[in-house]
Amino acid sequence: MVKLFQAFVRLSEEGYVSKEVELSQKRSVFNGCIGAIDGTLVRAHIPQKHQRNWRSRKGMVHQNVFAAVRMDGTFSYVLAGAEGSMNVSTLLNHALAHGFTIPPNRFYLADAGFGRQEGIIQPYYGIRYHLQEWREGNRGPETAEELYNLRQSGSRIIVEQVIGMIKRKWKILRETAPEYGLRTQMRIVYAVCGLHNFICRDGEEEVDEEADLPRWQRDQLEQARQRCERLEGMLPPEIREQIVRASWTAYLEEKRRRERRVD
Repeated sequence: MVKLFQAFVRLSEEGYVSKEVELSQKRSVFNGCIGAIDGTLVRAHIPQKHQRNWRSRKGMVHQNVFAAVRMDGTFSYVLAGAEGSMNVSTLLNHALAHGFTIPPNRFYLADAGFGRQEGIIQPYYGIRYHLQEWREGNRGPETAEELYNLRQSGSRIIVEQVIGMIKRKWKILRETAPEYGLRTQMRIVYAVCGLHNFICRDGEEEVDEEADLPRWQRDQLEQARQRCERLEGMLPPEIREQIVRASWTAYLEEKRRRERRVD
């Protein structure tokens, strides 16, 4: 039986646009992207007779934690307390059933394991994706799909970076004390994620991210909101195809300009 506790939710994403996406020359093609999602394993202490379903692919007893991270590096949603053996696609479904929402015309980036889901954009299957593969390959993207996977991977990595950061910072996530019951172990996850957001926001619960931006950038973000409306009714593969076309066209134009400068 999966034991789920009340999720930690920071705030609504309704009408939100990420300045880290929309004001970036390369990322702005991901118009409407809120951030990235992932699952992570956290060591858990479970009574021995119940441990079977809590053993993860790593062979140890874990709780599975679903995390949604904005591009500014803060958590927008966290769900702790799922069994360690649960796959990420099922984990996402549990999150959606327990308060994780993606507003219309917005989306999160995810890796291929999450399956098809409205508001979730995945990479292309069977094509280089993870940044390590690109570093080892020693060649740039040769197709529109390769370019998309490279840029999606470079943006989605924010969720891995933030999860890695909090695990390094708070040892209690790496080695939970055995005297804590499961509910307390889950609350520890929420407390740490809340502390992370608190530190990132300098102690303010909600921050007007646009207040200190120059007028031209605020105008650019408003234009981005208007562009998001064009995503209405589009399925994730259609949104991805739109991003692919825009990215590849801009990439080829930039490549031609560089070649002309060299000549």
